[in-house]
Amino acid sequence: MSSDGPADGTATRGLATVALLKANFDAGRDHIGMFEPFVADTLCSMTLDGASAEDVQAAVRERHKINLPLNTLRTLIGRETKKGLIRREGGRYFRTDKTPATGDLLARRAQVEARQRQLAEALLLFARSNGVELGDVDDALGTLLAFLEQYHVAMALDATERLRPAAALDPESGEGFAPTTVVTARFIYEQILTSSPFAETIEEMLEGFVLQNALLLKDISTASRRFQNLSVFFDSGLLFRALGLTGAADEIATLEFIGLLRDTGARLNIFEPTIREMRAILSLYEERLATAKGRESLRPTSLTRYLLSTRKTPSDVRSESALLERRLTSLGFNIRELPAHEERYTLDEAKLGRLLAGPSGNDRSPRVVHDVNCVAGVITSRRGSTSESWDSAVAVFVTSSAETIDSVVSWYRAEGCDGVPPIVHHLYLSNVAWLKRPASASRLKTHELVAVCVAAMRPSRRAWERFLGHLKKLEEEDALSSDEVTAILANGLTDGVLVDLEIDQDSDAATLDEVVQRVKDSYQRKANADVRAARTELLQQQAETVRLESRLHSRSELAGDVVSWTLAVLVLASFAAGLALGIYRVVDGSKPGLLEILLAAIPLAIGTLLGLAIGFNLKTWRANVAQRVGEAVLRWLAGPTAH
Repeated sequence: MSSDGPADGTATRGLATVALLKANFDAGRDHIGMFEPFVADTLCSMTLDGASAEDVQAAVRERHKINLPLNTLRTLIGRETKKGLIRREGGRYFRTDKTPATGDLLARRAQVEARQRQLAEALLLFARSNGVELGDVDDALGTLLAFLEQYHVAMALDATERLRPAAALDPESGEGFAPTTVVTARFIYEQILTSSPFAETIEEMLEGFVLQNALLLKDISTASRRFQNLSVFFDSGLLFRALGLTGAADEIATLEFIGLLRDTGARLNIFEPTIREMRAILSLYEERLATAKGRESLRPTSLTRYLLSTRKTPSDVRSESALLERRLTSLGFNIRELPAHEERYTLDEAKLGRLLAGPSGNDRSPRVVHDVNCVAGVITSRRGSTSESWDSAVAVFVTSSAETIDSVVSWYRAEGCDGVPPIVHHLYLSNVAWLKRPASASRLKTHELVAVCVAAMRPSRRAWERFLGHLKKLEEEDALSSDEVTAILANGLTDGVLVDLEIDQDSDAATLDEVVQRVKDSYQRKANADVRAARTELLQQQAETVRLESRLHSRSELAGDVVSWTLAVLVLASFAAGLALGIYRVVDGSKPGLLEILLAAIPLAIGTLLGLAIGFNLKTWRANVAQRVGEAVLRWLAGPTAH
């Protein structure tokens, strides 16, 4: 370790370097130029008395933890030579008096390391709160580094043997994940989901790793070029993700991946047998979702979890199947028939079928036949051509199944074929495409990481099968109803509890009962919360009804008062006007006319007669008028259905 380098461990130094790569790239440096500051800094720290390129390579690796290929390093040294930082004589390098403009590199590294130490300390606390001890800060950073490398980005872009993540993150494979893997996935997921201050630190590390992989390209200049001749044929699993049938995290990442491929010049295709396979899968779900026993028999795939947790009905699945081609073509896919077999382009497909089926499998099963046909279709499409670059590979079958990739690649090599194989992992191809145009999918790497974390937080197939067997036993003993079993299987909390309690095939009944009870308690709490919410809403509606009724009564009473007082005032005004005119006529010496009699005598006479007959008085009459008018107005305001 260099004396003036960071005092922290190698994990800290390596992670700081990739984060700085990201910063250099964002600053406008190209795929080679982003490494330039590290080479210049190393050259200044060396005693260059005729150092070779190999000497510089070792020094860069020691100081910055970057293993630069010699051809790339010579390009970078040539740039520094043109700037006058060093001079070259006889294939050796010597220092000049010029100082490079990298004086802030160590300061920037220190800032990055400080952020990463804070991230590691947060991970340590989070893991400890979940019952997992990770050691010290360097151990925590190493755990984070291992997670990113094993499950996401550490893929050799020029090697044809490593076309998938180092570890298969597949809950359906049967094996569970180590507690450190699960707790790291949860930590990353929560930081990104909540947009915490640590999310940016995680993202710069992640994208820095992908940028660092540009060094693995045989010709680094191809990193920024568009695909020249590449048709990408999607597997059914990725297509279900794109349609949103395996959860939101998968859907977002897959749609961005599809958009990036389109932006970088790849052609999006689906072989027609893949459409048939998808319809067959949906038909199976349509049949089994109709009954409790059918739902319990479904394999614990992402598709199963989505359909159960969202309470999809057989008719919903039928609709998905009917709209399958329309939805996929709207995403930009072309549906192609398999090319006709030509013997000169055909390899030993029977052998591939046996490899894909495995020791105890059926090489004529629909899944195996589909994969063999798609791989053969890609090889036939290439028509005997081989390529060392994905840019001109003609065709490739992209999948998320690590086991399928391993089988196909080993078979392809055994058949004596060179160049890029006919199959690739979607994360690998995503990294290749992202290097070409990072700006086209600025959040793709983060969204892919979220999807990886979600997968890591799911129980293994063996854990699910053990738990499912326990549920069936409880149902047979009448301890659970079929509806309760369905509710437990559909509950989103079930996966988390199975992982928390580390359920496996050897878990005892008491532990499994605890899972059942926790999930039942959760949906009981939800039911109680729903009841409380409904009750609160009812009380609020009742209060609002009382308030509206009070307002209606107030308005109707006001209308009655206005009408009754108006009529009373008119009667009194009529009597007063008639009396005044009559008095005026008498004083004037003339007799009262008909108008005076009508205005004064008639209201007075009617009032007197009604008073003698029914005890009428103006006050009571006004009150009755007010009541009747108010009731009429109330009926009108309440609407035609009011009684």
